[in-house]
Amino acid sequence: MADYRTIPAAELGKGSNIKVELCETEVDLYWKMAIEVLELIQENNAKGEKTVMIVPYGPLGPYARLVELINKHRVSLKNCWFINMDEYLDENKQYLPKTDPLSFRGGMDRIFYGLVDPELLMPEEQRIFPEPGNEGRIWETIQKLGKLDMCWGGVGITGHIAFNEPGSSLTSRTRQKTLTTDTIIANSRFFDYDVEKVPHYALTVGVGTVMDARE
Repeated sequence: MADYRTIPAAELGKGSNIKVELCETEVDLYWKMAIEVLELIQENNAKGEKTVMIVPYGPLGPYARLVELINKHRVSLKNCWFINMDEYLDENKQYLPKTDPLSFRGGMDRIFYGLVDPELLMPEEQRIFPEPGNEGRIWETIQKLGKLDMCWGGVGITGHIAFNEPGSSLTSRTRQKTLTTDTIIANSRFFDYDVEKVPHYALTVGVGTVMDARE
């Protein structure tokens, strides 16, 4: 199998509908992502349209840059809906407290919502997370809003998207998942590989929902 590092940049993605772009550094990638999100919001604001996107809690790098751009250029998020793609659950398959460092809900407050100028920030009801016992809310919200502009995020070490492992159903349904051993071990790198600290359960949007995004 050819080593991907030897493939010229112009050849990456050739013969595929997937557009591949390279950044020189990880920091460049974070800025590129933040700028693309900002431009999408500005474009929709200018047209008087909603912006609806699925966002991750990680990679974290783009958020600091997006906050800086939003506050500096006074870009309103009032007509934005941010839908988080996943969230950890405790052993009772309920939310972790927001104060828990593993809570994506608490994390989004710390790295993004709590740093955007309140005059520009969207209402709390437009900051949506997968919710235990109300798994249908995300799909229903997207259908009600009539669009899904963008989904951005990383791809996990096993190739998983959100918490959809390889071989997962292509359903659009948000659902509870028991995480695989590979994912638990990979995520334990944030805790010096103490696998006991990583929750074994999570909520995740379906691959079908992700693939419905325009970008």
